[in-house]
Formats: sequence, C-alpha cells, structure tokens
Amino acid sequence: MELRMEQPPSAFELHASSDTGDVDVSRRWKVDYEERSEHSAKGKAGNRGPSIEVKTDTGDIYLK
Repeated sequence: MELRMEQPPSAFELHASSDTGDVDVSRRWKVDYEERSEHSAKGKAGNRGPSIEVKTDTGDIYLK
C-alpha cells in the first residue's frame, strides 16, 4: 500500500502496521515517533490533527 501526497499534513496522528511487511515513512512527514519498528510506526506531527491509520496483514506500507 502506498500513500503519496504532494504535501503531508502539518498535524496528524499516525498508526501504521503490517504483520509481515515493512513500514516506511518518508522524512517529509516529520513524524515524532512514539514507537517504530520494521513492521510498525506510531507517532504524531504537530498538534491535534486527524488520525491516519493503515493496517495490512501482508505487504509493505509506504508513506511518501
């Protein structure tokens, strides 16, 4: 799964996970991570933004 934006939101909460795939978040997203591993990413940017939740059982997740 790939989510590509011209300009990432300035404020948001992120919860992304894959049971078997990788999670890759571009530096452009400026995430302050609470948790980060090969298969998951949890964090936020800015103050009080919308929630972005992405989950897959198989396959990679890319936020670009």
